[in-house]
Amino acid sequence: MRAVGTTSDRGGAARTLERPPAISVRVVEGESDLAKARRLRRRVCAGEAWFDPENDSVRDSVGYVWLAERQGVPVASARALPHAAGLGFSTEIDAPLHLLPLDETWVELGRLVADPISGFMTAQLLFAECAHWLLKHTPYRRAYGLCDSQMVPYYTRFGLHASEKGYHLSHGGHALYSHLLHCDLEQIAQTSRA
Repeated sequence: MRAVGTTSDRGGAARTLERPPAISVRVVEGESDLAKARRLRRRVCAGEAWFDPENDSVRDSVGYVWLAERQGVPVASARALPHAAGLGFSTEIDAPLHLLPLDETWVELGRLVADPISGFMTAQLLFAECAHWLLKHTPYRRAYGLCDSQMVPYYTRFGLHASEKGYHLSHGGHALYSHLLHCDLEQIAQTSRA
């Protein structure tokens, strides 16, 4: 860690504040990287009703997966799946996608997972890098996804718009109460530069 300044504790003794090591974000390349992303998902998401590792393999092969690492250790991951592929999690659970003007410029953003100790800023950086990469390398310009009510404030801080109303959905015998999210990737990219 690099020292970035000093502060005093209550006793008046000076201590050095340190900046955590930088986080790198990249598109996964090869099975080794993909295995890292999948291990992170299992560790963070195991037990969640929406977690479906079997179908994730198919979705990963058709979509784009990003990995955020700190000193070579995975701390966050995300996936974008072209809507036109018809393989998104949202289509599997009959989400209210009819509310969006979907076409070939949309992707489903999903599997945004972050190690709990990595914090909001790591997930925000990952999301911004996903938006930048998609705009630069693909024809995709808009994204959608789902989240539960507790996560709405988290995603709206990223710049996504959430449906006011939540929806009762079912997946694998589990009831999910989800909100539909959507965004313009350029807006996310601009917001992240501010």
